[in-house]
Amino acid sequence: MTKTTYGTLAGLEPAVGLLAGLILIAQTPTLLQAAGAALVVAARIGAARRETRLCRVR
Repeated sequence: MTKTTYGTLAGLEPAVGLLAGLILIAQTPTLLQAAGAALVVAARIGAARRETRLCRVR
């Protein structure tokens, strides 16, 4: 598994936790919580993609 793949999967952790809470214990996230999870996932995916591009340039 590459570092980029691992980073992307690790970045999905907040979304997985949010979905697990929703499914397993019927915890409904607020709009702010859902937006926060989405922003963390987007930031991590963006960072992983940037890292991949930087490695190709060098």
